[in-house]
Amino acid sequence: DMIRRAQASPLRFRWVTADAAYGQDSRFRLFLEDDLKLHYVVAVPKSQQVHGPRIEDRIRREAPPEAWQRLSAGPGAKGERCYD
Repeated sequence: DMIRRAQASPLRFRWVTADAAYGQDSRFRLFLEDDLKLHYVVAVPKSQQVHGPRIEDRIRREAPPEAWQRLSAGPGAKGERCYD
């Protein structure tokens, strides 16, 4: 409902982000992609299979090793949250 309301407003956007609570729901991802024609970046649990092209794979192939940095997103419930 929130995304539909945002689309009906004067606000213009082409993509949505969401955490794993939404990202693990394939119906939500299909809703964004097929029904709303929006791009998205969502977190998914590492145990979940996701099918389709992965931007991460292309970035890994094309970016030189020196382009990568490990950065902290701050402390989390299970310790420091570090990402490449």
